[in-house]
Amino acid sequence: MSLLIDADVGVLVVLHGAIGNEMHADVRDLVADLESDAAGTAGRPVQVLAEQVTLFGLPGIWLLLELRRAARPAVVTLVRPSPAVRDAVARHNLAGLAIVD
Repeated sequence: MSLLIDADVGVLVVLHGAIGNEMHADVRDLVADLESDAAGTAGRPVQVLAEQVTLFGLPGIWLLLELRRAARPAVVTLVRPSPAVRDAVARHNLAGLAIVD
């Protein structure tokens, strides 16, 4: 999991592999950065590259919710989400995300 910030574009989060309970500490750290705005992410558009995700558990859902909150009023866009991400988003009925294939 990587968080990249471009002053002109916004925030880019790159996810790959399994985003499960073992990633909870990493997700918590990233969310803490978002909450404190330490990385200058508040109100910026967020893109999440998620095509290489093999498992998307509750820490991943929590991350998307926090990204959506940090991005307001801008949008969180899932770019080419893997089937695991699509299934989790649908199962948890997450709204307010744009999906781009």
